[in-house]
Amino acid sequence: MVEKAAPFHQPEESHADTQVAISRCHQPMAADAKSTVLAPYELNDADWNAYLARRKSRERVNVPVPAFVEVRGTGGEATKELESYLQPLVGKPVDTTTTNSILNRLTGTGRYDSADFWLAEDESRTGLIVNMHEKSCAPPILQLGFNVDGSEPDLSPSRNPRDSR
Repeated sequence: MVEKAAPFHQPEESHADTQVAISRCHQPMAADAKSTVLAPYELNDADWNAYLARRKSRERVNVPVPAFVEVRGTGGEATKELESYLQPLVGKPVDTTTTNSILNRLTGTGRYDSADFWLAEDESRTGLIVNMHEKSCAPPILQLGFNVDGSEPDLSPSRNPRDSR
């Protein structure tokens, strides 16, 4: 048997409580009280727009196109594999969304903890430097292998080819 829950009733506020709350809204706020402290930093519209224009002029609009990719933080064969994997980024303007997506995919494979990248100049070329951070602790992995080599003769007495008995 399912019982119906009692309807929810909000406590009724008195008219006087509501008037007190409304009067608080019309009182000066803390920021209004501090406006005299902040007044020396006030800018008019012309000065503010001039500041925004100076700030925008410092933004880098033309990002260099990387001519090569260099991977750091790994060694040997892993570096070569990563550089070949990242070759599609060469010769195109750097798109941080695409680059971050590729690096997130690499860190998701389990071998790398994180990766970061930046642009650098090497002689007269601009390149994309990718720094891979390998995991310092990972689950132990046992890699077994065996070597089959047919060059060693089987010299057991029953199979010795020199034994003609």
